[in-house]
Amino acid sequence: WRKSYNFSVLLPKEIFGVTSNQFMNVIADSLNTIRVSVDGGPEKNLVGSFSTQASFPTVSAHYDLKGVQYKIGAGSYSLHSEYPFAVYVYGVSQLNPWGFPGSNYWTYQTEFATTAGMQLNS
Repeated sequence: WRKSYNFSVLLPKEIFGVTSNQFMNVIADSLNTIRVSVDGGPEKNLVGSFSTQASFPTVSAHYDLKGVQYKIGAGSYSLHSEYPFAVYVYGVSQLNPWGFPGSNYWTYQTEFATTAGMQLNS
């Protein structure tokens, strides 16, 4: 749980045949206090900034936490709030470098999942 997160989602837009589904889950006691900026753009309220895929009104039986799943695209993200919250980023991409729609022979899948802002070195 932190008060700010910075992370990037990288997708090779210039490669023909890439389809992707990238998501961000946010857990907080007050989602309305979280602000977001994408690619250095102006800050906006998180609520209403992305396409909501799912809502989780009760994350814990002991705390008043709510969760939301947002669909996101490629870019650099900065989220912050005066109250701690958690962010998880994950996704699946499919690459068909030969451009044959529906062809599974040359289709490659990639997946990732991480806690946003995770430090990979010590």
